[in-house]
Amino acid sequence: WVEAVSGGKTHRASLKQLVAAFRAAVRFGDDESEGSSDMVFASSHAFNAVMRFSIGQMDAVLRAHLEGGAAPAGRKGSSKATREGKKAGKAVRVDALPHWRALQPLVKSYLTNLVVFVDRLASSAERGSEMLSVALGQLHRLVPFLLPFPRLRPKALRALLRAWAAPEAGGQGC
Repeated sequence: WVEAVSGGKTHRASLKQLVAAFRAAVRFGDDESEGSSDMVFASSHAFNAVMRFSIGQMDAVLRAHLEGGAAPAGRKGSSKATREGKKAGKAVRVDALPHWRALQPLVKSYLTNLVVFVDRLASSAERGSEMLSVALGQLHRLVPFLLPFPRLRPKALRALLRAWAAPEAGGQGC
């Protein structure tokens, strides 16, 4: 899925599979979700590849799909509405992009799982991990995507506050 989504023009089916794989990776090891996922990772390399891509580049892939273009090659390309919004210094409303209605469930699923992942990383023993930093960066890039989901915003804020309030790996707090 990672190769299909990152290799130029992508299909929604590939994006849907990648979001499902990310969900399975985030929920991996949960007691209540043991039998609920059809996704099985063949190796730790596959698991790692899904997590790295999802946390590192999913924002650009979602934007490209919402704008109706090809998957980004180096995060370039944007719709006319996006370019005009950036020129005016305004935040772009993602729910006004051409393919929002079709992709809204996928965006919500990805955001929900990203918030769960950030929350888990913040409460784990590896609080100062590089993975938490990358996940926070991804969540930061996806802030405009949170606007259409009023119930998800407080959960994201709670996860962010927990991450920022957690003591560093050295044992010192804020």
